[in-house]
Amino acid sequence: RAYCALSAMWSLGANLHENSRKKFMDFIRPKLKSFCDQVTDDANLYEVTINDETCQFAHLHTIVPEFNFDINEPFFNILVPTIETTGQRYLLQNLMRASFNALFSGETGVGKSVVVQQFLNTAGEMFSTCAANFSAQTSSGNVVDMLENRLERKRKNLLGAPPGTTMLIFVDDMNMP
Repeated sequence: RAYCALSAMWSLGANLHENSRKKFMDFIRPKLKSFCDQVTDDANLYEVTINDETCQFAHLHTIVPEFNFDINEPFFNILVPTIETTGQRYLLQNLMRASFNALFSGETGVGKSVVVQQFLNTAGEMFSTCAANFSAQTSSGNVVDMLENRLERKRKNLLGAPPGTTMLIFVDDMNMP
């Protein structure tokens, strides 16, 4: 029931603007409590996760990793873990492991690209990764070249991820003209 409540929260309320989240929580909390007694009256439902060992809600601050500054890391790749970025990574990690597609939307400068890029950099051996930064100069030929360079030819007309892996393709700024 806790997983169903968390799924409802993040599927129905994930794309809401920050200003609408409290109103949505006030609306959905009684509905979630009607079938899941773990939903509390005071918790911010956007800042909870589920402890897989106990199947109980846990606050995201309990899993925020410690920040270690690396002087050699480029400035735009630095991500200081917060409750928000930890929640984004948690959702992305679980969606990718379950073979679901994901679309991260939000305001400029909140760290979506950095969270996804860091996940891709640490995704492990079960994933092959590819990142494409779209711009006004990106053509369909550029996209085809990028994909053909990252995928292996299986047959004459069939491309795929290397054997034993799943291909994760990250498209940044896909709404560019």
